[in-house]
Amino acid sequence: MAITGIASTSIFVKDQQESLTFWVEKIGFDVICDIELESNFRWVEIAPRSSNSSINLYPKSLISKKDLKPMPVIFFRTDDIYSTFNNLKAKGVTFSRNPLKSILGIHAM
Repeated sequence: MAITGIASTSIFVKDQQESLTFWVEKIGFDVICDIELESNFRWVEIAPRSSNSSINLYPKSLISKKDLKPMPVIFFRTDDIYSTFNNLKAKGVTFSRNPLKSILGIHAM
């Protein structure tokens, strides 16, 4: 299997609620997901209407102080994450985390 598209990307924001209001009320995006996860972590996902990809509003406050600036986070879409993971790993792609199932789905890093 292979990567079939970009599922979502993250942008780092100072205030999730303020950013959510901007993207929904000013730009006209839809809220895909807005849930509280463990440790009071809020997952906020928005997208343009009829889009196949979304944007995650990720709080800057959760970025490690050692990081000078946030790194982009891109979530790719695949039909079979385990097969794609194994194929990419066999080609020498390094992962920091094996596929992990969470409330948001299965993902690897």
